[in-house]
Amino acid sequence: TTDVVVFESLYREDVEIAVHADIEDEGQSVKVYVPEIKTTASIDGKKEITTAGKVTVEDVVSYTNLIPGTEYTIRGTLMNKATGEVFTVNGETITAEVKFTPKGRNGEVKVKFVFDASGITKSTSLVVFESLYRDDVEITTHKDIEDKDQTVTITPPPDIPKTGDTTNLLLPVILLFAAAGTMAGILIRRKKLNTEKKNND
Repeated sequence: TTDVVVFESLYREDVEIAVHADIEDEGQSVKVYVPEIKTTASIDGKKEITTAGKVTVEDVVSYTNLIPGTEYTIRGTLMNKATGEVFTVNGETITAEVKFTPKGRNGEVKVKFVFDASGITKSTSLVVFESLYRDDVEITTHKDIEDKDQTVTITPPPDIPKTGDTTNLLLPVILLFAAAGTMAGILIRRKKLNTEKKNND
């Protein structure tokens, strides 16, 4: 926030004939507010989750120095922290937008990103980038790939075979053969005992 004071001079034929330059004159002063935003992202109130389904990343955007009664727009994008590139699902960028009209200079607004996380095959950290617009003009941003407040991590559940993945079928096949072998052994032994019993009779 900055107080700007206007100093004026009056000239006639390039000669200064009057001046008004008073740093304390409130009539000459205007206050300039610089808008700022800060974001805190989470999934169901957590920074890290394990899932393979629908995900909602909720970002709480705190703002300061906005003009009450003026419409603003928050536009956000999810970024892949590991690559520094835009995060995509099936080739689609995950974005969100919220329009709001603040009642006061300072406050907060929630932005939600919804997508299907079933395509995530390894632990992935996502970072929320946000920009604040007024009349479609970007007036401030918060884009820091290292900001932990803006970061959430999604890990796929363990031991879930993906499409075309047969690596997790080995254990069930081994158990099936072991069970079949055990059952065959029991039947052979039972048959042998029945045969011995008949011979003894």
